[in-house]
This record gives sequence, C-alpha cells and structure tokens, in this order.
Amino acid sequence: MNDSDVARSWDQRHALQAGFSWRTGAWELDLAAGVHTGWPRTDLLLSFDSSAEPVLTPGPRNAERYARFASVDIRASRKFKLGKGTLSTFIELTNALNRRNPCCSDFDLEDDGAGVFSLETNKDDWLPLLAAVGFLYEF
Repeated sequence: MNDSDVARSWDQRHALQAGFSWRTGAWELDLAAGVHTGWPRTDLLLSFDSSAEPVLTPGPRNAERYARFASVDIRASRKFKLGKGTLSTFIELTNALNRRNPCCSDFDLEDDGAGVFSLETNKDDWLPLLAAVGFLYEF
C-alpha cells in the first residue's frame, strides 16, 4: 500500500457559500447560493484478457473530478396570526436556476452481439429544479 493522499468522495477543495435574508412585516425572503469544485470520481477502464474476455478495472481512486457544482435556492414565507395560534406558509425552489450539476456515474458493459464489447459511461446530475409548498400551524 502506498502513502499517497486520496480525496474523499465528498471533497470540495474550493467552496463558497453566501446567503441573503430580507424581512418585512409577516413576510420573509431567503436566498442561498453555493459553488464548489466538482466531487472526485473514479473511472472504470475496459481491457481484455488473453482469451479476449472483457475485464473491468477501476482507475486510480478519486483521481478525476466532475464539473463545478453551483446552486441557488430561494424561499418565501409568510406568517398569519390566527385566533389561537400562527399559520406559517412557504414556497421554496431548490436549484432555482435548474443548473445541471454532475454528481454520479454508472457504467454499462455493452456487447454488440458479435462479441465486440464497449464500456458506456453515463453521468447523472444532482437534483434538478424542485419546488415545495408547505404550511405549519402552531398553537
């Protein structure tokens, strides 16, 4: 075993977070933004043994990185005073700019039927734009 350092899978070597909150009366608006270097990833390599059978071998652990991750989240909320309590309502948008943030890979070993193999890599994205609406009654 060698003594080299390997980035953890959630490593964000360079990261910046910022937020803004504005309140007026019963209304509140919150904005959160974040950006960080892409998470580390490990490639999978296709080779063939002496009998031409496919062999899948992982590359160096977490030696590659996904593209930069960035997201903006927005939340608007309002409180209503009721006779015996308070009703809080909100609407929020996660990843409000619907940015594609690559996070994960899956690999498929494809056989064309004639014995020719290829390795297909698909990169998936982190959460797309998500909207949520909610309420809370406190008494």
